Amino acid sequence: MSSSTKFHWLTHEGSRATKPVHDYVLCETKNFAVLPSLGSLVPNWVLIIPKNPMPCLSHLNLNEQNELTNLSERVRAKFSWSPAETFLFEHGGEYGSPISCGVDQAHLHLVNVDFDLILAAKNFNTELVWETEEGCLPMPSTSEQKKAEYLACSNAGIVHFAFPKSPVSQFFRRVIAQETSQPEKWNYRDFPALEEISNTNARFLA
Repeated sequence: MSSSTKFHWLTHEGSRATKPVHDYVLCETKNFAVLPSLGSLVPNWVLIIPKNPMPCLSHLNLNEQNELTNLSERVRAKFSWSPAETFLFEHGGEYGSPISCGVDQAHLHLVNVDFDLILAAKNFNTELVWETEEGCLPMPSTSEQKKAEYLACSNAGIVHFAFPKSPVSQFFRRVIAQETSQPEKWNYRDFPALEEISNTNARFLA
């Protein structure tokens, strides 16, 4: 069982109360909620979080996957005015894993960047072996692959995923921090970027 309480207010009914700016629900469906991402290194960075407790998105059933796909397209459309490209990514770790970035609840990142995040991730760690398949959600598809911890990123209907032998925290954040010339700010705990979050909230709700 997860020991994290970061999204407990969302995944457990009756626990919602006044929240900080980064725990603001921008929109929601039956099974998911959209929140701004704490530690946003760039504009237009949000999370889609399942309302049911689970460590990573590979635990979703087919109906939930379809719901999440539709919601991610709605969120992507919210930022269609931006010339930057939207990438979806997940750090797919089990409870307590470093891959999960200290958040023992599945969460899908949607981020707009003006570079190829997938290529940057491959160049960031050349020891990782990446696989590809068709799909929208950034996660492996076979039952055997879903048993492993993974890194996954998707764009333009193609999913790229890898299974790291030595898990690290906040892998894609480290990549984005390096590509945006702010490598010291990869850790959301140390650099929460509250002003950028407020700006994302305002643009999303406009």
